[in-house]
Amino acid sequence: MNPTLSNRPAARVLVIDDDAGIHAAIRQVLGHWPFRGGSPRHLPTASGPAITALQFEVTSTYHGEGGLAAVRESVQTARPFAVAFVDVRMPGWDGVETTCRLWEADPDLQVVLCSAFSDYCWEDIVSRLGISDRLVILKKPFEAIEVRQLSHVLAE
Repeated sequence: MNPTLSNRPAARVLVIDDDAGIHAAIRQVLGHWPFRGGSPRHLPTASGPAITALQFEVTSTYHGEGGLAAVRESVQTARPFAVAFVDVRMPGWDGVETTCRLWEADPDLQVVLCSAFSDYCWEDIVSRLGISDRLVILKKPFEAIEVRQLSHVLAE
């Protein structure tokens, strides 16, 4: 077991999407993995003993304004989010506008911008957000392993 992971507090993940089904799917992927025995903090490996996985605390909001309020509160309480999954198509602020505002409130926040559509090309996104190692684009429908891997990698 890796003590650096097992003794860490849960990584905070923010989901900003107007579809309640997306919130439920991400919560299921990050909180209730289908394990056969053992603690959900341990992932079996193909070649040997279990490895320890991060635990996640997932917070949901259904629009950009709610996401910004959650990020501001997280910074004020010194409990920042590690990762935000942000839908591109939402009423009110779209995902790109929301990401701009989230980064103003917390420049260290990692963002996964999610979309099933080609609302923005790469050049449009870069012109508004800049090139950043804090941004990943994920196409919907996404696979559970993509959400899990991105959450682990970006929370580090």
